[in-house]
Amino acid sequence: NAIRRTSQQSVPMFFKAGICPRVIGLFEKEVYTVTNPLKLKQIPASLAKEFEGGGSWIMTEADYQTYFLPHDLIGRADGQFMVSSKAMDQALAKANGDVIKLQELLSTNRWAGKTLYRLDFKNPLDYNPRVPHKGLSGANEHFVEGGSTKGGVCEIVTDLLPKDQIPVTKFN
Repeated sequence: NAIRRTSQQSVPMFFKAGICPRVIGLFEKEVYTVTNPLKLKQIPASLAKEFEGGGSWIMTEADYQTYFLPHDLIGRADGQFMVSSKAMDQALAKANGDVIKLQELLSTNRWAGKTLYRLDFKNPLDYNPRVPHKGLSGANEHFVEGGSTKGGVCEIVTDLLPKDQIPVTKFN
């Protein structure tokens, strides 16, 4: 799926309520669109810009053993949730080792007392990036519609990703 930039006359309806706080007011009249018409999705160019430096997510060791190691393609079939790598760096710095704070920022409650893995991906914009919605299997009870976590961190979902392009860092 190739991504191209295209001009739009108006902001898509689902962005009008506002998405990520950094995106509100920055919406440009260009969006990234996937050229496959069966998967046409749009994200604002300013949100796409957040992910130009890559995307990141965290898995528990159990999930890493089950969903990462035995597979060549990584992610959920309906979308791999991720935040930008820059936002992940900021969230980890802000949490300063406090897993509860990190969970609040990234809208989960599954990590306390567990060994964690950070997964990074260089080019999420090449894998059908889209704004997540509550109908996705990865949307948990903390999910907030509109492209940011409950903690205000911008997020997108992508198609499955090639494992050989995902560096992994283990941390506690």
